[in-house]
Amino acid sequence: GSIWDGGGSIWDGGGSIWDGGGSNSARHPDGSGPRPTPAARSALAAAAGSPDAFLAMRRRYASTLAASSVCGWVAGVGDRHLQNVLVDLRDGSLVHIDFGYAFGTATAILPIPELTPFRATPAMLGPLAPHDAIATLRGDMAKAMHALRRGSALLRGVMDVFLREPLIDWQREARLQSMKSGRAAAKTEASSVSSATDLGNLGVQNVDRAAGLSGDEARVVELKVAHAHHKLELGNPCHVTLAQCAPKHEGQAHWAGMRDLVFGGTAGDTRDVRARAGAICASVEEQVECLLALATDPGVLASGWSGWRPWL
Repeated sequence: GSIWDGGGSIWDGGGSIWDGGGSNSARHPDGSGPRPTPAARSALAAAAGSPDAFLAMRRRYASTLAASSVCGWVAGVGDRHLQNVLVDLRDGSLVHIDFGYAFGTATAILPIPELTPFRATPAMLGPLAPHDAIATLRGDMAKAMHALRRGSALLRGVMDVFLREPLIDWQREARLQSMKSGRAAAKTEASSVSSATDLGNLGVQNVDRAAGLSGDEARVVELKVAHAHHKLELGNPCHVTLAQCAPKHEGQAHWAGMRDLVFGGTAGDTRDVRARAGAICASVEEQVECLLALATDPGVLASGWSGWRPWL
């Protein structure tokens, strides 16, 4: 069976690193009994063979979780259900597969949009116990984002390849948006970006024109690349998410509620870091805080597609 669908610990010694540092004393929210050790943690412990090896594997797991989360977000990789995230039991590294939904496609076109920037559910965070998972990831995620920003010129060059040779799926997506909305997808996205993020006024470099496409299809492709560029320019993840959702959802009855959900409160409420940050984050560290807040928001997770299993 999958390492993600198990429950109990293979070692239940009280308080050792093998059982989550005493996690067996924790109880389910409903008080029904001990909280089971995360299955991924049990698998790592079984593969390690010794406490020292387990600690090394857990550290590797944490660093690859942080790096893959940040890199996946910049590339707009979605559909991160548990069957698309594997663990190399030789050293604890996370290995992602199936990149069919990239550059924000899962957020832009799915009937139930993916609002989470990456997967940070209990199944993913459990192996980091007894440490505070968010505190553990925060530093590594910031390092990963700093590294991506240092290499942004190279990344931009790679992403610009998609302007010269756009994916057929993107062209199909543009036509689908046009048909469903009853108006040109380019005009819809252009207006939504202006209202949701105003990318043109946020210091994002203008992308080149997409080659060989009509105006509508070209604009959709260009915005996908512009959104990725914007993330490297400290764009607030919530603003980018709304910009990607807007062509399909803006103006509908649920749009205001979706906006409040993404920002963690009603308009004008600045208690959440996502709302305080503004369209451009002040630092990489603030951008990471926004990402973690969005990824672990119970309301955002609860609104996701059930097949993604956000409760795991």
